[in-house]
Amino acid sequence: MKTIRELTLEFIHKNQAASVTEISAALHVTRMDIRYHLKQLTADGKIERFRSVKPVSKGRPTYLYRIPSQAEPNNYRQIAKILLSPNLKINSEEDLAVFLANEMAAEIPTARQQIRRINQLMRYLNDHGYRAGWEAFHNGPRIIFRNCPYAEILGDYPELCKMDRRLLEMYLSFDFEQVQKIDRETGKYPSCIFTANHRKLKNE
Repeated sequence: MKTIRELTLEFIHKNQAASVTEISAALHVTRMDIRYHLKQLTADGKIERFRSVKPVSKGRPTYLYRIPSQAEPNNYRQIAKILLSPNLKINSEEDLAVFLANEMAAEIPTARQQIRRINQLMRYLNDHGYRAGWEAFHNGPRIIFRNCPYAEILGDYPELCKMDRRLLEMYLSFDFEQVQKIDRETGKYPSCIFTANHRKLKNE
């Protein structure tokens, strides 16, 4: 059986960010007990506290807890390996995004059945730190990343977001649009979301 501290950490991890009240309600534990465990988890460096942009009431800040970005899984090793490839030839950010996506897509087993392809992609992404999931929509799959494995360097390399979109397009043969981007500063957006617009006109 998991301890309250383990369940607290698991809840924060699942929801990206959470308040004392939210955790208390979800686990059916008093807020005093939750604060105690949050204090210990913070001291251990497993979580961090930050100020939300949405206060509970006037003049009273709301504090949320999240997993520090450096504690989340990343994919730097694979990216470095690809960038050291002797086949790397790029002239623009778009070229780099396409090259990276191509190299990653080539590592994923192919399948004829669409659902199986999506599930294989999810397994691959989760093996590389994305904490990915998907939902079915009428236009095609909706892909959700609950972690950005490049969070620490994304400010300097925004083309990595383009790489993620191109990877989805290459492997699943849909046009995708990124409609939400993780905002770790405020906790307002806990995930990256890509929606399929329509089927691409190309052979799989």
